[in-house]
Amino acid sequence: MVISPQEWQRFHILKPGDFNYPDQMSPDVVRNLDLFAYQMGARPTILSDYRPEDLKQHGAGRAIDTTWPGEDPFRIWRAALHSQLFSGVGVYLNEHGVASFHFDTRLDRTGKYPAKWGAFVESGENTYVSAGLVLDQIKKKSWVLIPALALFVYYLVRHTKG
Repeated sequence: MVISPQEWQRFHILKPGDFNYPDQMSPDVVRNLDLFAYQMGARPTILSDYRPEDLKQHGAGRAIDTTWPGEDPFRIWRAALHSQLFSGVGVYLNEHGVASFHFDTRLDRTGKYPAKWGAFVESGENTYVSAGLVLDQIKKKSWVLIPALALFVYYLVRHTKG
């Protein structure tokens, strides 16, 4: 089923130009992601949508991979699960420490009991693990700079004449 021009106009955030293959996307996943983005008050960047070679959710047009620039990954994760809009939610962390999210509307699960997973991405290869492990690593990386910044400020205060 193709999303009609009238339905695209009803979306709050997402537009056909956000997708590589807007005519191949399931209305359910686009509608749900649009509603989720609207509820979050944030605009996702679409990394991947329909993939003709994929035999799973992307190939069926039921999956979208996103980043959320400037947003807290924990907030996105918790809100996605709480929203019950998606029957599959994945969190990925690349080698640069950037989190991305997979959202889908797979038919064998529900938003109340979604498939959940995490993955570390290095050189384009995914190593699948629990979502908790990925979220723990994101948390650790976000705290790495705070001690370094505190030491730098301490150094400036102690060694700056003025």
